[in-house]
Amino acid sequence: MKSYVIGGNGFLGRHVSAWLEKDGVVRKAPAYDDANPANWQATVLEDMRQFSPDVVLIPGASQAMGDDATAIQALIASNCVLPCLVAEQMLEHSPNSTLVVFGTSWQFADSNVFRPFNLYAASKQAGQDLLTHYALRGLKILQLIMFDTYGEDDSRRKLLKILQDACARGEEIGTTPGEQEIDLVHVDDACAGIVSAIREVQGWDPSQGVMVRGLGSGKPIRVKELISRVSERAGKALRANIGERSYRPREVMQAYRNYRRPAGWEPARTEFQDTTCPEDREGDLAN
Repeated sequence: MKSYVIGGNGFLGRHVSAWLEKDGVVRKAPAYDDANPANWQATVLEDMRQFSPDVVLIPGASQAMGDDATAIQALIASNCVLPCLVAEQMLEHSPNSTLVVFGTSWQFADSNVFRPFNLYAASKQAGQDLLTHYALRGLKILQLIMFDTYGEDDSRRKLLKILQDACARGEEIGTTPGEQEIDLVHVDDACAGIVSAIREVQGWDPSQGVMVRGLGSGKPIRVKELISRVSERAGKALRANIGERSYRPREVMQAYRNYRRPAGWEPARTEFQDTTCPEDREGDLAN
C-alpha cells in the first residue's frame, strides 16, 4: 500500500508514518511553508499526484485556538479548504484511493451530538460536512475522532506531559478541582486503530457519506485521579495544588462516548484509564 501523509512531521504524523511503513511505501508531504501557504498547497497537490497513493492521510492541522481573523483563516484553510482540494484531486486522478482525515472529541463538548468546544472543533466538523460532498461523488473518506494521545517521545505541552514534568522536577503546580474527564490513548494504540480503520473503510459504500470512527479508550479518567496515577507511576509525590485554578469557560467535563470504534480494535495500554468504569455506560463503542 502506498500512503501519502500530509503533516508527517508532527507527533501523530511521525508515528502513523512509521506504522504504515511496516506494510508499504510512505511519502511525507513537504513541510508546511508559513511564508507562502498557497505555493505550499500547490506543491503538495502536485507531489501527491505524481506519487499516486492508495491512501492519503492528513494528521497535520493548524493548532490556532483563538477566534481572531488570523485563527479563522488558518483553521478554515487547514481543516476545510485543504481536505477539499485533496479530495477533488483524488477523484480526478485516483478515484479508487482513500482519504483519511482527523477530527476531535471536542466536536462533542459534554454532548452526544455536535456541540463544539471551540472554533478549532467547529472547523473540524465543517471539514467533515464538506467532505460528504466528495464521498457522495464516490470517494472513500474516513474521519477519525481523536482523543488525547500521548507517548514517551511526546514534547507537546499537554496536560499529561505538564503533570509528569512537574512531578519529575518536584515543582508545585496549580490545577483545577479536577472533576473533568480525560480520555488518554497511547499513540501506538492510536496508530493500530488508524490501520484497522483504513482496512475497514475499504468495504465502505461512499454513498453513505463519510465513514466516522472514534479512537477513544471508552475508559476516561478524572483529572484528579490522573494526578494520583502520575504520582504512583513516578514513585514520588506530585505537588499539585488541586482547586487553585478555575475551570476554563465551557470546560468539557464529560468525555465523548457516542462513537463506534474501528472493527476489532481497542487500546492495549491502560495505565491512564479508569478500568473500573463500564465502557458503554453512555455510548456505542461497538465493533
